[in-house]
Amino acid sequence: MLLLASCAGTQNPGETLEQNITFTGIVEAGDMDEAGNVTATSIWTNKEEYEVAPEGKGPELLKYVNKTVKATGTVTTKEDGAYKVITVTSFEEAQPVKEEVTPDTGADGTGNEENETVVPE
Repeated sequence: MLLLASCAGTQNPGETLEQNITFTGIVEAGDMDEAGNVTATSIWTNKEEYEVAPEGKGPELLKYVNKTVKATGTVTTKEDGAYKVITVTSFEEAQPVKEEVTPDTGADGTGNEENETVVPE
């Protein structure tokens, strides 16, 4: 089973990067309350975790834990690149990609989007 993540943008040392992104991944429980209810989520590819912000469509993803979704939103990456938060603007339940995907040419047709095809663990 393969999943696709694609994004565009570069980051200079010492700055926080914000970029629009669409990717497919598995929704995982982030935090739970004392009663065991999921209160926060993240979306995983096998290479990266995106913590889902509580704004936008984020709260709706609480119902999709352990499901594959195609999500679109704005990702904020802290300057060290290790911490990514997505404010989800839209998402849909998705089937995992089962074959290799051809990289996109980018929204502007320049081919500047970075694409990665990953296999979930």
